[in-house]
Amino acid sequence: MALAAGTALGTYHIVAFIGAGGMGEVYRARDVRLGREVALKILPDAFACDSDRLARFDREARVLASLNHPNIATIHGVEEAGDIKALVLEFVDGSTLAELIAKGPLPEAEAIAIGAQIAEAIEAAHAAGVVHRDLKPANIKVHTGRVKVLDFGLAKALDVDEARAPLSHSPTMTSPAATRHGVILGTAAYMAPEQARGEAVDEQADIWAFGCVLFESLTGRPPFEGRSVSDIIAAILRSEPEWSRLPGSLHPRVRMLLERCLEKNSAQRYHTIADARVDLQKAMADPEGSSAPAARRGKTLSIPWYWAAALVAVVAAIVGATMWSMSPERDLSLVRFRDVLPQNNFFTNAGHPLIAISPDATSVAYVAANRLFLRPQDRVEASPISGTEGSPTTPFFSPDGQFLGYFDFAQGELRRIPVAGGTPVTLAKVTNVFGARWNIDDTIVYGADTGVWKISARGGAPEAVVRITGGERMHSPQLLPGGESVLFTLRPSTGSVPWRQAQIVVQLLRTGERKIIRAGRDARYLPTGHIVYAADDTLFAMPFDVNRLEALDAPIPVAEGLRFATSLPGSTGTANYDISSNGVLVYAQGSASATVRRQLVAVDRNGNAAPLVTEMHDYWRPRISPDGSRIAVEVDDDAGAQLFIVNVKAGTATPLNTGGSNVYCCSWTFDGRFVIYRDDREDGYGLFRQPPDGSDSPQLLYRATEDLMPGDISREGVLVFASGEQTGRRSILTIRIGESNAMPFLVTPALEHMPAFSPDGRWIAYASNESGRSEIYIRPYPPSDKPARRISDAGGTAPLWSPRGSELFYRSAAGNMMAVPLHADTAIPAGRAQELFRAQGRFRFSGNTAAYDVEPNGQRFIMVTEPENAVPARQQIVVVRNWFEELNRLVPATR
Repeated sequence: MALAAGTALGTYHIVAFIGAGGMGEVYRARDVRLGREVALKILPDAFACDSDRLARFDREARVLASLNHPNIATIHGVEEAGDIKALVLEFVDGSTLAELIAKGPLPEAEAIAIGAQIAEAIEAAHAAGVVHRDLKPANIKVHTGRVKVLDFGLAKALDVDEARAPLSHSPTMTSPAATRHGVILGTAAYMAPEQARGEAVDEQADIWAFGCVLFESLTGRPPFEGRSVSDIIAAILRSEPEWSRLPGSLHPRVRMLLERCLEKNSAQRYHTIADARVDLQKAMADPEGSSAPAARRGKTLSIPWYWAAALVAVVAAIVGATMWSMSPERDLSLVRFRDVLPQNNFFTNAGHPLIAISPDATSVAYVAANRLFLRPQDRVEASPISGTEGSPTTPFFSPDGQFLGYFDFAQGELRRIPVAGGTPVTLAKVTNVFGARWNIDDTIVYGADTGVWKISARGGAPEAVVRITGGERMHSPQLLPGGESVLFTLRPSTGSVPWRQAQIVVQLLRTGERKIIRAGRDARYLPTGHIVYAADDTLFAMPFDVNRLEALDAPIPVAEGLRFATSLPGSTGTANYDISSNGVLVYAQGSASATVRRQLVAVDRNGNAAPLVTEMHDYWRPRISPDGSRIAVEVDDDAGAQLFIVNVKAGTATPLNTGGSNVYCCSWTFDGRFVIYRDDREDGYGLFRQPPDGSDSPQLLYRATEDLMPGDISREGVLVFASGEQTGRRSILTIRIGESNAMPFLVTPALEHMPAFSPDGRWIAYASNESGRSEIYIRPYPPSDKPARRISDAGGTAPLWSPRGSELFYRSAAGNMMAVPLHADTAIPAGRAQELFRAQGRFRFSGNTAAYDVEPNGQRFIMVTEPENAVPARQQIVVVRNWFEELNRLVPATR
């Protein structure tokens, strides 16, 4: 309740009510004892009745009272009158900076002069160990050119909850997790990113807020706005200010100052506010900018220290000391680098996304040589991330850039790991991930064949965000600002080259309503107001209204030569690019499949390979006939996967006319009369049987809506296969040829697949991650109550039997060929597993089926290899600095 004029609080008589906020009601009062005017801040009841908080305030108030600076409104003392507690503050006449800005942007000279005084006040307080924590225009008074910063340090001293009034001038907010003590975080529009995340606040938060205040003084609007507190915080964490709003005539030193203050990474801001104060004073002393840094046209034109280091590396590259090269552009603001991977260190697992850039653009992560590499932009070379060896794909950074999320394809796990390396943490069991993003609320949204899912970055049960309907697949999801809709790629699950039929879709989360934006894939919404997306190897951009969820103009190509995966069955044609929050574009260059030619080879037990056919194709997953005379093998190209039949004696490869569009994962019947394969057709997944000479049409054996991976066929005509969607669970089923119903063999919460019959049909070997990593097990067939027998002891996948059943082969976790001797009648190991030869990096493997086979004599393996001269030559990453500037030039956005 407001106090009436004339009310006495000790020696202070109320003159007039000034205003109210979360820190209390403020009155103008007369100190009758000393004959001066003061401001009385009546503390909230919740504060005044809390003895612990009062004691804490008394300690802080003594520190604040020690501040003595002409630009800081001081604290005179504390007054108590009955139940009322009040702060006695210096009374400052004049208007608040918020009131001045409400009339329009300040003249540049005036804004700079006011900013210099604010910086002096902050510098003096920081020197005394005091942080404001709630700097904003409403807390700054201006009278006849003299600035007074109010409430300095009261955020910590008062430690109170704040009413949420107008968002840009609202009093201080509190963290919901800290309401027990009402820990103040700051006003929404001026909170530093670390402050918005609830992290510890230090001087860097004041430097950020100072940049916000100066920006608003010059433009009339805060740098970060929104319709709600959540929208404002999201903008602070994700978006960049509209630098184009700054006056075109603004002193370049001041423009640079704003960039440094508003760096989201606190380590990249000014180290002290004194540096900002000096730059402002230099701008005032040199109004024409004759001694200022080179003029810049906005945030996207700046080159921080780590890119300066990269430029030095470019010069060194010219003389052969590094692998960097630079392509000059006509627009000198656009800086492009090419980072060439070391020899034989080429991209791997290219059917999934393989590159990411940290939000602050200080590091690039990519997948090569079957591990993750980190390339800090202030270093010359990339380094492998320890702990990511195996089959990593789909890297993505945490918002603070300290962690990498990724998908381990072989183990079927979504993981996170510190960028410095260490032990990866498993977040969820999944069998496939196509695109993932780490959100500011510490959740991860990822795309899978079952839809769009969300999981805590600390792990737990995945939560469905968008579920599929029949025949759909969803990839590359992104929650749009406001969190009420999600952007993703939608494609058919089957059919001819599904990724070519992909569409960019936005779905409203509450209603499920979908809006198809256009054809394309791998779309991203950018803080510039654009959507970018890929079509083949070209990146397109179009202005996009995120409120109406509509494109505002036709798309325009903005980058070419992106590496995209097309040769893998089920591939989305992933375009491997990423964009940082501050406008750095990175992409892997060159097609992942355009000129790839592999050899089909026979490999002896020592790892020596001999070509089986001179004709080279993009071979994958060969299967040899029971008599050893023919090999059925996939050939993958841009039109989808097809089966070829290789005549071993003649050394020829002939395509099998299946009439299908995406044929793969084949097996031979025991008598060699038929090849069984999977074909993705328009009506779902199917298992088909067909003579290898194409003399008859395919015969449908089994149809399912879930993913199918055929395994092996027993002498009795029983087909064993894996079935399950991309949810971390895959089961093993069997079906007798000629029957229509499949029978469960092994159905558990684990990922169990790659089944293979023993030659006598009494046992099935398979891979399972029930122990936490993929291992090899054997169970009897038909199913019984006997427990599974574990064969591998240090990780394993892709089991196959020797023709006599006396050995079981598999791949180790490192990708090497292993052999376990067995008693053929009992399938009990007769000795320990032995490594035959190292295979990783030499031969092509798969995470879903055994991508090799065993000759009938058991002495050689049929594999697919890549000769050295077939390794793609263009293994490089392109980094485009200041790309937002180029984007806005090519595709102006209507904001």
